[in-house]
Amino acid sequence: MSENVNLTKTKNTYEDPCLVTGYAQKHSYNPKMQQAVEKFAKTLTGKRIVDVGCGPGHDSWHFARLGFEVTGVDLSSEMIKVAKSLETAKKPPTFLQGDMTELDELFKQDSFDGAWLCASLLHIPRKLVPKVLSGLRKIVTNHGKIYIGVKKGEGEQLKVDTNYGVEAKRYFVYWQKDNFRQILKDSGFVIEKFDQQTRNETTWLNFYLENRK
Repeated sequence: MSENVNLTKTKNTYEDPCLVTGYAQKHSYNPKMQQAVEKFAKTLTGKRIVDVGCGPGHDSWHFARLGFEVTGVDLSSEMIKVAKSLETAKKPPTFLQGDMTELDELFKQDSFDGAWLCASLLHIPRKLVPKVLSGLRKIVTNHGKIYIGVKKGEGEQLKVDTNYGVEAKRYFVYWQKDNFRQILKDSGFVIEKFDQQTRNETTWLNFYLENRK
């Protein structure tokens, strides 16, 4: 099955209102992720942050509760609709439907002091990841901080599951520490910290970056 077909199936999955509702409910409260958000927030020297691949917006809203000026971006209009409905901070994030491979077209240069990409590159083909990273280089300020979390594994696959109450067909791309670290370095980022964590049988590779222009 072609890559384009798999990506279309993934996009259609995330436009299913029933699936998105189930996804938002399942991920509505994650204390470990909230702690990760708070820890990352302390590294930022400015207040503007972009949540790339924000999904239903839980992390975006938590950054907002911490006093940040947040913009959440997601390709799914249904995810954006749910994100806008949460209303859990006095100053709500701005939510925008958009393609993360077009960040440099969506935003002006140096628009943000930090970027948060939690489980955001899972469905992006390897050949397009440099384009996402190039966009981040442009829209995040010099010395701005970036977090990227990817799934550890080999290759790629189209997975079918019912984790969110309905059948979901999603294309996943997996990474190893060394090959993702290399693509980050080739894109010009400085890796300040790396760790990996295993949750629910999934190992996450966590990269904390500085954008030095």
